[in-house]
Amino acid sequence: MAALRGIGKSIGYTVFAFGGLIVTVFAVLGVASAVDAILKRQIFSTDDQDYQWIRTELDRLSPQRGPVEIDFTRVNGGNWKAVCVFGSYSRPLEKISNLGGQITAADRIRLSVGTQPGLFPRLGPVEAGEVVVAYVQSDMTARFIHLNAQVRGAQHLERCIMRPSTRMTL
Repeated sequence: MAALRGIGKSIGYTVFAFGGLIVTVFAVLGVASAVDAILKRQIFSTDDQDYQWIRTELDRLSPQRGPVEIDFTRVNGGNWKAVCVFGSYSRPLEKISNLGGQITAADRIRLSVGTQPGLFPRLGPVEAGEVVVAYVQSDMTARFIHLNAQVRGAQHLERCIMRPSTRMTL
């Protein structure tokens, strides 16, 4: 009987230790995810003058509505030659470069896989739940507005307009 109690205590201690280990692992993962989210906030262009306006326009897109037309006239105060909208899993650097846009080193780093801040590597320059609106200014400088936004049908979306057009249907 004493031997059984000893075995029971050993099993109890083992279960308790294993449970503590599981709780510790989940706590560490939770903290790591929170730190990663904070670091990745640097990716989004919330300080851009057009961020909130574009975000409001993209929020109009929903499964209940049909296509929505967005007039990009006001982007960058009207100083642009081309405007593109990129959905998740798209490659904005290549497309904007093909349009003649000169991309800064900072934007190349920010939109390149594996170079962004954070603990968990990104799968692409634009991940699920993200949109990039990019434009080429009249001096051919490229600008990228990275948004944390869910957009209907945006997976692999790469749509551009060139002046004189200012409206895009999404």
